[in-house]
Amino acid sequence: MQTEQQLIQSWLNLQCSMLNAALRAVVLWTDADGTFRLAAQWPEDQPPPPALSNVAAAAARKNSCSVDRLDQSSSPQQRDGDILTCPLLRDSAQTGVVAVEMPVDADAQLQAAAKALQWGAAWLDLLLQNHTGGDSSQLVDVIDIVAVSLEHDSFQESASAAVAEMARRLGCERVSLGFSKRQSNRVLAMSRSASADDRMALLRAIGSAMDEATDQDCTLIYPQNNQRSAQILEAHASLSGSYGSGSICTIPIGHDGRLIGAMTFEHREATRFDPATKALCEATVALVGPILVGKRREERWAGSRLLDSLRSQLAKLTGPRHVRFKLATGMSVAAALFLVFAEGEYRVSADATLESTVQRVVTAPFDGYVNDSAVRPGDLVTSDQVLCRLDDRDLKLEELKWSSESAKLQKEYREAMAAHENSRVRILQAQIEQAEAQLKLVEEQLSRTRVTAPLDGMIVKGDLTQSLGAPVERGDVLFEVAPLDEYRVMLAVNEREVGRLTPGLAGQLKLAGLPNDPMPIVVQRITPISTIEDGRNFFAVQARLLDDQTQVLRPGMQGVGKIYIGQRKLVWIWTHDMLDWLRMWTWSRGAWA
Repeated sequence: MQTEQQLIQSWLNLQCSMLNAALRAVVLWTDADGTFRLAAQWPEDQPPPPALSNVAAAAARKNSCSVDRLDQSSSPQQRDGDILTCPLLRDSAQTGVVAVEMPVDADAQLQAAAKALQWGAAWLDLLLQNHTGGDSSQLVDVIDIVAVSLEHDSFQESASAAVAEMARRLGCERVSLGFSKRQSNRVLAMSRSASADDRMALLRAIGSAMDEATDQDCTLIYPQNNQRSAQILEAHASLSGSYGSGSICTIPIGHDGRLIGAMTFEHREATRFDPATKALCEATVALVGPILVGKRREERWAGSRLLDSLRSQLAKLTGPRHVRFKLATGMSVAAALFLVFAEGEYRVSADATLESTVQRVVTAPFDGYVNDSAVRPGDLVTSDQVLCRLDDRDLKLEELKWSSESAKLQKEYREAMAAHENSRVRILQAQIEQAEAQLKLVEEQLSRTRVTAPLDGMIVKGDLTQSLGAPVERGDVLFEVAPLDEYRVMLAVNEREVGRLTPGLAGQLKLAGLPNDPMPIVVQRITPISTIEDGRNFFAVQARLLDDQTQVLRPGMQGVGKIYIGQRKLVWIWTHDMLDWLRMWTWSRGAWA
């Protein structure tokens, strides 16, 4: 069996777990000699600061809950908030005090915590009575009522079972549970149903009694034990007179610092709700209320939960304190307004490649074999520079053949002239012309064995150094030469953006090799042919360089180009891609399309 100190520690742990804003807590217990000792602390593994224990000891003689407003300038390392103290009673005599440290800007939580501690004190009294061998029937009743409220999954079943069990255990004629809606309480569960004729009137009368309790934020008992009390009980008196209730007790239900409902107990005896019974009812409501509130909130539709959340946030904005939340919200609203109304330059970005405006092709002049090559791709060449040589051995033999043939025919031609053989002279003359033509052809081919560059530029394609002796046919491409004074920029623009481009738009180009030197460009041409790459569709857009930096540029350099479209809203610039995709996705799956 738990000791008394263990029982108090368990109660404090449960109490603090129900107070979401609690920072630290202690329970001081009075010994027989009147001194105070530390009976429990929360968290258990952290010793309480001296300031908390001192304030609790100073408030131990008070008969009601109180709040000690701490000066944050003094000892701030030990005091983070306000300290709420509440006396602990046993057999109507004060035997200790509980002190809970709360944040300094938690006024609503302080009020809710004060009520929870008052009801928890009555619950601790029942626990201690049972522990010392006193009458445990009240404790068993409360435990059974809590068990009944937890048996069912739905809120309505749990609420109906709980109020019925309360009426049976507490001997009440009727127990009703109501929750606030539009500033008034509506009865959602009642232990005993009335006739169809009286039901609506009874529900309104009970709801009015609940309104009185929530409006005054306290437990109301009719008839009053203290005639000098300032409590208003008109609705309770009307309920008692109309439906024969001898005594009525209404207890508000709080959650997250605000009142959200109430529970009304009706009994035929006029003096049924004495202080002990009132404490028992409050302890029961303190335990069962949060259970039913949680079940009811779980069953609400999403819109209602969102509305409650918005109301809570709005209360923080319009109420006192919560400076950090207000500042963060104000900055968020300012940022949102800035994005909605501010404008910026909208630019279309695309991968860019630098190409020469013209590329000259160097082809094989005739069928032959590669003899040697002196250049590779990337080499700079000048006009008429030798790029490679073709094998000329066969051509030299051919040249010797036709040279000998021409000399032979000329000798025969002279002999025919001397013999006055006119017909033979004409034949030999034609043969000599044919031989000389063949000789000139061979000489021309010999001159073409030296393949030269057609212009100043750079070799961008063609490497014959690894193909010496390889055969080539007439017309085969040997080299491609690009001039270094004229370039074009080829942009690969995504199909989602190409519709926003038109010839004449300006932009900038940054090459990977020259990241610190942006170059101005202007769009010249948008090709109507697309290319698929990595699952995306691109269009080639040609742009012209406006800056003369040809001395540092080379064909094939890559980078990123940005084309300026115009001024657009910043929120549109950052979200238009997602919105376009969403429109397309919705249209493609819409049944109306």
